[in-house]
Amino acid sequence: MKSIVKATTDGIDYGDMVVLYSADKFANEIVLRKGGRFECHSGIFLHSKIIETGFGKKVYSESMRESLYVLKPSSTLHTHCLNHRTQILYSPDISMVLLQCAMKPGSLVIESGTGSGSLSTSIAKTVFPTGHLYTFEFNEERVKAAQKEFEEMGFDQNITVTHRDAIEDGFNLDIAGSDGEKTDLEDKADAVFLDLPSPWKAIGHAYKVLKHNGRICNFSPCIEQVQKVCLELNDLKFSHIRTFECLGKPYVSKNKGYEYLDYSENEGEEVKEVPEKPKKRKRDRKAVQKKEDMKNRNKLLTSEPSFKIKGHTGYLTFATCNKTLGRVEEIVQKDQKQSDK
Repeated sequence: MKSIVKATTDGIDYGDMVVLYSADKFANEIVLRKGGRFECHSGIFLHSKIIETGFGKKVYSESMRESLYVLKPSSTLHTHCLNHRTQILYSPDISMVLLQCAMKPGSLVIESGTGSGSLSTSIAKTVFPTGHLYTFEFNEERVKAAQKEFEEMGFDQNITVTHRDAIEDGFNLDIAGSDGEKTDLEDKADAVFLDLPSPWKAIGHAYKVLKHNGRICNFSPCIEQVQKVCLELNDLKFSHIRTFECLGKPYVSKNKGYEYLDYSENEGEEVKEVPEKPKKRKRDRKAVQKKEDMKNRNKLLTSEPSFKIKGHTGYLTFATCNKTLGRVEEIVQKDQKQSDK
């Protein structure tokens, strides 16, 4: 199967996953089967015809009236195609998480909760091929659905999905891998991501699995949650605590007028003033003046920020795990107790 991580420039074959995309931003992931057909508002598309078409080209419906683009699967397209079992993170937030947590190939990342798997897919694509994602979800049905999707995309070797309540039980530190051997995650994680109702209750568990200088990220929609998270991070001696809000700032194009300046051919000559028109009656003087002003203005196509900005999806709080500072304080407190005795 040519999954998100295995898709190449080669042709398409049965068993491969492809994305069908239309100009109106409709997208759908399908796995090609012999004799299969994909039906949507654009018509009926045979899987065999998609294979003949190839990536990056238009495949036409049986009626030849409508067409869709055949694209290679990617983590970004998957975000637009997935079934929403929960609210999901989109590209702006996902990009910020990957950047601020310094994820790269070979990183070991822990996530809670899995949800619809939007962020999980991007993390797995980032840490591929030598890294690994351990993701935790308290809802068993979501776990089963996520496991199936990750297998279809070829991430089954890079993602371990665990049915577990991270707030109550923490991050399972003795997970049994495919080979039957248990992996101790304590002090192993390069990054931890939290998307939980009460994330401050899981920060202590995250501290145990993070490396020194490992990064933690919490996603919360409410500022009250952020405040509790920051207080807990501060108590556990996390450093560089920062909260970000990813907002899209759209720009709009407008024709804006500006006054026309009639410069003479002789350099340094003053600008010619537009001669005044005879005054009209008092009652319509303002209207005439406005009309004359518009005649003396040229129009220029400009681009400027729109005042209509959509609300945020949530707040992203980042911090660095400083285990050295915590251990130093433990030693100081221990020495102080001994000296008091």
